[in-house]
Amino acid sequence: MPTTLTAQVDAAIGGKTAVNLPEGKNLVGTFSQPCVVLADVEPLATLDERDFRSGLAEVAKYGLTLDLELLESLESDPAPVLRRDPAALEALVARCVAAKARTVADDERDTGSRLFLNYGHTLGHALERLDSFAGRTHGEAIAIGMVFAARLAEARGLAVMGLAARTARLLSSLGLEVDGPLPPADEVLAAFRMDKKFHDGVRFVLLRDVGDPVVTDDVSADELRAAMREMGARA
Repeated sequence: MPTTLTAQVDAAIGGKTAVNLPEGKNLVGTFSQPCVVLADVEPLATLDERDFRSGLAEVAKYGLTLDLELLESLESDPAPVLRRDPAALEALVARCVAAKARTVADDERDTGSRLFLNYGHTLGHALERLDSFAGRTHGEAIAIGMVFAARLAEARGLAVMGLAARTARLLSSLGLEVDGPLPPADEVLAAFRMDKKFHDGVRFVLLRDVGDPVVTDDVSADELRAAMREMGARA
């Protein structure tokens, strides 16, 4: 029975159960599918503003990667969601759950399309670890991670120009910070190597355009440093 927006739209769906270690995020865990998930939007009215907006980062992730109708709705009029209108929240949660459930049904163990759900999470998890899981919230960290990924995709010539600006506008409209600051680049690179999906290289989900994600393992340290400098990281 998830009672936060982050849990209702994301964490409670998919069967992943894990714990954080000082070395990294979600490093010990397993897959255990629940019999049922009951998501009642009424408790969302009791969340403080920071926790609620943190959950909106995961909502934005679905819009940017998988659900263009959701993205269009968020970009055109986020006001009903921001004021926590129950009908708007029920529709929002149902849409995100459906998107994740479809993805998990196709790839329960994270070997293919489920990896797209990690958009923004490579940097996001590194920031959480460097904050000792006591600084930025998960949503705040992945919001910065999504902007970083968009900048990286543009710098590689993979993404259409304007993706980073569009991503920043969306997240800012939902009340999320998008500019960092980032820790020193060496610390971030070391944290990347502790990510549970690190396999002989740093794995990123990048977008060619909204709704068009790809997974890449060949991002160089120089590319990462350049993107981090753009977002205010020290060398």
